[in-house]
Amino acid sequence: MVMIGGLAMVVYLDVFFLVNFLMDYLLLWATGELALLPHRRWRMVLGALAGALYSLSLFLLQVTWAQALGIKILFSIIMILVAFFPLSLSPSF
Repeated sequence: MVMIGGLAMVVYLDVFFLVNFLMDYLLLWATGELALLPHRRWRMVLGALAGALYSLSLFLLQVTWAQALGIKILFSIIMILVAFFPLSLSPSF
């Protein structure tokens, strides 16, 4: 149970994890399609899994957004590297 503004809210961790995983996967897929990057499904699943686990850990530790800004940026880079490594710096269009 989480207290927000004096109200108690029930958060289901499996739903929280699944929604974060699906959104991370969708964002990685859209990034690959729009940037014309070659990508494999299993690598995008691993990247999305890393992002979902990170979101879950932030929620369980109740870290504020300002406290975790550097770690958020770092995990975003890790997700991209996991999903699209090796990255080419040459333009693909």
